[in-house]
Formats: sequence, C-alpha cells, structure tokens
Amino acid sequence: SPEAQAVTQSSSVQNEQGLLISLRGRPRDRWIIDTYLDCFSFPLLRYQVDGSSVGNEFQLSVIHTPHRGTEIMTRFRTSNRWENGENYLGAAGLTPVHQKSIRFQISLPFSAVLQYRQRLEWVRVGKGRGGLIFADIRWKPVSVPWSGSFRVQWAGTDGYDSRIYVFENDVLYASSLSAFSEKQFRYYLVLSGKPIKKIQLSFKFSQSLFIDKQSIGSGWGEIKGNQRTDWRVQLIYVDVR
Repeated sequence: SPEAQAVTQSSSVQNEQGLLISLRGRPRDRWIIDTYLDCFSFPLLRYQVDGSSVGNEFQLSVIHTPHRGTEIMTRFRTSNRWENGENYLGAAGLTPVHQKSIRFQISLPFSAVLQYRQRLEWVRVGKGRGGLIFADIRWKPVSVPWSGSFRVQWAGTDGYDSRIYVFENDVLYASSLSAFSEKQFRYYLVLSGKPIKKIQLSFKFSQSLFIDKQSIGSGWGEIKGNQRTDWRVQLIYVDVR
C-alpha cells in the first residue's frame, strides 16, 4: 500500500523490502543497551542507484545513568549499501558504500534550572571523514515564564557524503535538523517565554563562521564573506475563552 507506514531507509515504503530486528536490555541497574539490525533491499531503481540493490544497517547504544539527571551515552553505527560509481576498472556501475560513525554524549544537571550537554561524533563514509563537537546549556527556571538554550559547535568533514546531521532547538513549535559538511564554527541562542498575558514570544539568533571560504551559497542567495547570520522572531497571541 502506498499509504503504509513503517521504518524505512527512504521517505516512503514504496520500492523497499526489509526486516528490522530491535532489542533493548537492562544488564544492570542504571544501564541500558539498545541495538537493532536493519536488512533492506530496493527491487527497482532509485535516486543515485541505477539498479536493484541491497544493504544493511547495524546500531548499538549503551546508556548509563549514574545519578539522577546525569546520562552518558555511547553509540556505534555501521551501514553498507550500493550507489552509482565506478568500479576498479573505471567503468560506470554500482559500487559499495561503507559508513561508520561513533557518538559520545553526556548530559549533566548543573542545578535545578541549568542542564549541560556535550556531544562528540566521528563519521567515515568511504574515504571521507568528518567530526563534530558541541556543548549545550539549557535554562528553564520555575519562578519566571522564560526558558532558553545556548549552543557552541564545531564541525568539519571532507565533503557532503560524510555530512553529520544534528537537531537544533528553535522557536516554539518548530524543529531544525541541519546537515553539516563543511568546516565551520557555529553558535546560537534561543529564548522563549510569555512577556505578558496571552502573548508567547520566541527568539533565535544563530551565526556560522566558515573556514577557508570567501562566499557562501550561490545565485540570489549568495553571501559575500565567510559569515552567515540568521534571526528568527515568533509572536503568538493566545486567547482561550
């Protein structure tokens, strides 16, 4: 059915067959182990794959919570698939693509209103490599109707194929999944609250500094220089009667 829903490698279930096995265990108190194995096949052609193909993906996560509010997570993921390319003779055809990634993340409560989180991630796709590190501080007091978060991040990869995806906090009711494939330093600040009754205000300021670039983008969206700044302001009026 084209309307069916399932865990897939692409955006829909069409042209995909597979088997997903997932397990979760608690070997000891405050320890969790999550793992899954996804074996899939594509009978027909798809984007960047001019032929039928198969693949698999394996992930293992170990989560430890030594104290209340503290979480330490280590994740290993590997995948194998086929894409268009050149074989060892230089002829066009399908070639194997191997991907590996390792993530380490720790979350610590500084206080009842401050939460700190740090992540390190390394990825390798074929011959391309990349890495990312960020630090988050989240602020959510009880006495005032405001909350916020601040992130500092560094990312750098060898190209788009070794890009790293990261979720970012955004204005209210919005989420941001960004792909980082260039060497850059980035930071952002998000604030959300109710300055007055019936008014919900959200604000986000972000800035990216690209290394070894004289311009960003192309065409009408080209930015001269290596710095990109983004402002977002959202105002919601709520009248419940």
